[in-house]
Amino acid sequence: MNSSDIVGWVSPEGFALCTDHGSDERDLLPIFADSAWDSFPSCDVCHEVIDDVQLTEYGLKQQWLNKHNKKMRKVLDENNGEFPYLAWPGGYPFFYVDEDSNALCPKCANDQDSSTVVVAYDVNWEDETLYCDDCSEQIHSAYGDDNDEKE
Repeated sequence: MNSSDIVGWVSPEGFALCTDHGSDERDLLPIFADSAWDSFPSCDVCHEVIDDVQLTEYGLKQQWLNKHNKKMRKVLDENNGEFPYLAWPGGYPFFYVDEDSNALCPKCANDQDSSTVVVAYDVNWEDETLYCDDCSEQIHSAYGDDNDEKE
């Protein structure tokens, strides 16, 4: 697809129309393939999502936030859109669990380019053998010895 390709139309009232429903009307403005939107527009007539446009940085962030369940979105909302590394108060290390029951370190849980959907989190209290299933880094424990640090 070229940046000059028309993928939809916008009416003077601000309604989006797909190429099937907007081409016959006058006073429509084109939606180009390289235009940037905060969310994918959808046709006001048939409700088809026009996903051939680009998303702004805000739009990409919102798309990532909306992948997560209500509990995890609340955590993100309370922490400026990121999963925290440590519990406060106390500084206890968090780990996250994705929809496939994989343990994730906070860095991997926060990877917005990943298709991973985080569904739960907890403090790693004493598990010295907990490693991130994505990057293989050790997820430190609050009260364990964390043998990797001693070597």
